[in-house]
Amino acid sequence: MLNKRFIFGMTIAAGMLFSPRPAPAELYKWLDGKGRENYTNDLTRIPQEYRANAQVVGAAQDKPSEDRKEEPAPVKKDRAVQAGQPHVDNEGRSEGWWRERADNLRKQIRTEDDNIAYYKEKRRECEEKQKNYVGIKTDCSQLYAESQKQTEWKRENLRKRLEDDLPDEARKAGAYPGWVRE
Repeated sequence: MLNKRFIFGMTIAAGMLFSPRPAPAELYKWLDGKGRENYTNDLTRIPQEYRANAQVVGAAQDKPSEDRKEEPAPVKKDRAVQAGQPHVDNEGRSEGWWRERADNLRKQIRTEDDNIAYYKEKRRECEEKQKNYVGIKTDCSQLYAESQKQTEWKRENLRKRLEDDLPDEARKAGAYPGWVRE
């Protein structure tokens, strides 16, 4: 009786030891149209136009089973865009949100440009009046210089926000760089 139990136990152990195990899923890497690296463990998630250039870079550790319908854990913070779905940044903000921010900054810069032109015109008009004026003359350059200087400073800060800060913020949020460009 002991022999039969021993043999049965050994058969079970050998069966478990030598039974086929599922192979780890392959991990794929490809470059999208913007030159960014993307990773996935499911070949069908690679957009059709990039599949030919996809490379196998290793084996993924945990591929979810098909019946659980779970999304694979992202290998990289950048997500691949699936066909028909718009890309959003890491906070869920779309291209429209980023373009609107950039457009608002451009609008503010144009307003400050108009203000600078206004102060220059006022200064020119003042100087023109002073040419024919007899008596104590007003220093026109001093009259509008401070307002013009403040407006130029504000315009430069807005340009820095548009050209440096906003693209950096978009990059950190995972938005496409083109979303903040004109």
